[in-house]
Amino acid sequence: MNLQLDGRTALVTGASMGIGRAIALGLAAEGARIAVAARRRELLERLAGEIKSAGGHPPAIIVEDVTAASAPVRIRDAAVRAWTRSKFSSIAPAAAGRCRSMRRTSSGTRP
Repeated sequence: MNLQLDGRTALVTGASMGIGRAIALGLAAEGARIAVAARRRELLERLAGEIKSAGGHPPAIIVEDVTAASAPVRIRDAAVRAWTRSKFSSIAPAAAGRCRSMRRTSSGTRP
């Protein structure tokens, strides 16, 4: 299948297991550059190894618990730092948690 994802970037949360892992593998297989976020580094590193072994772009690894109040901002910032030369095309949240808005107002504060 060709989903035309070459050159696209995506952030996948909950990427260490289950549907998040499957989404990360699928996006990478289609040529997307991805950032993967989850709590367990060892599982993310194993995922990254599988992606690289399959010929995919090495993913950016972000170790974070999405349920922490400030996690969404830290995940966003880490992903942006990892892919400063790319514009994010997709965000695939596969882990749910309570989070506040990540957008900023014109004054630079969060609502």
